[in-house]
Amino acid sequence: MVRRSCSYCGRRALRGRLPRGWKVHGDTTLCLQCRRERYRLRSITMQVVESIGAAWRDLRTALGGSWRRAAPRDGTWQARIAEGRPVVRVLIRDRWWDLRLRSAAWTGGQRAAYEKLASGKAAGELSVYRVPTEDSTQHFEIMCRMVVWLPRERMENTQGPQHALPNRSS
Repeated sequence: MVRRSCSYCGRRALRGRLPRGWKVHGDTTLCLQCRRERYRLRSITMQVVESIGAAWRDLRTALGGSWRRAAPRDGTWQARIAEGRPVVRVLIRDRWWDLRLRSAAWTGGQRAAYEKLASGKAAGELSVYRVPTEDSTQHFEIMCRMVVWLPRERMENTQGPQHALPNRSS
């Protein structure tokens, strides 16, 4: 039985498995309180607009019955930015696929979160799924949802707790 403790505060896990809310990322173990102080959860959902170097038919065949979660394990997908556009490299059925994502509606917050994911400053999980198009129930769009743990930005030159709002009365 491996005993774990939080890498930041030293709090110990009493049981053999991690308590609810604890996370392990690489060599770092975080208790629920330290994780909440240091990270925030963000979901990024983008439409796949192109399968780079492969036909759509091949991609749909490879996805087949695995629509729920194409890449459940660590190391089976990677976020990148190629030519200023978001690209996801994902392992589906023993083959690597490069999927270009829609960037037309790429907002500031979504772009910043994706850039942190692509640079390795954030970690997350990828799901590939399909949704019916608005005009037809027989045609589907392929979507990528990345659930990401982003590091919280620390407020500088403030007094009191980090989560306190600045005084705007002046």
